[in-house]
Amino acid sequence: MECKFASMSDQQLLKTTIGLLHKLGHRKPYMKCYREVGITSFDLSSSLPEKAQEMQPALKIAFNHTFEIFKKKSHGHWNSTALNDLMTFLHMQNKTYENSKVSSELETLETLVKNFKKLDQFLTEQNFSKCAWEIVRNEILGVMDTFRKKL
Repeated sequence: MECKFASMSDQQLLKTTIGLLHKLGHRKPYMKCYREVGITSFDLSSSLPEKAQEMQPALKIAFNHTFEIFKKKSHGHWNSTALNDLMTFLHMQNKTYENSKVSSELETLETLVKNFKKLDQFLTEQNFSKCAWEIVRNEILGVMDTFRKKL
């Protein structure tokens, strides 16, 4: 079953998601946050598939994991209206994709799932700090922008 949204193209969905992520905070996280936690990047974009037939399932995974990550604890430093808009939008995307099947045999997709789980684990390890959230938001922005460029 092909997974398509009824009213928006993938490009429009990604553009809207990116816009909502930008509304949460600064366009780039504070460089001090990266230095503070001692990382340079999670490089989620490198785990995106190259084959066209793997893009839809990968996009489903990205939207789902982004929604699950943003459901987590405190992000009080962000605009609550913007966060609510993002969560509503991601929830709609997940509802649309819920009947789509993703092949677990695709190694690239397994890597993508693992990398999103690393982001989730990072938030927990950093006690959901403001810097941790900004880094995670920036990493997800990067992966959504890479999707947008590949589609």
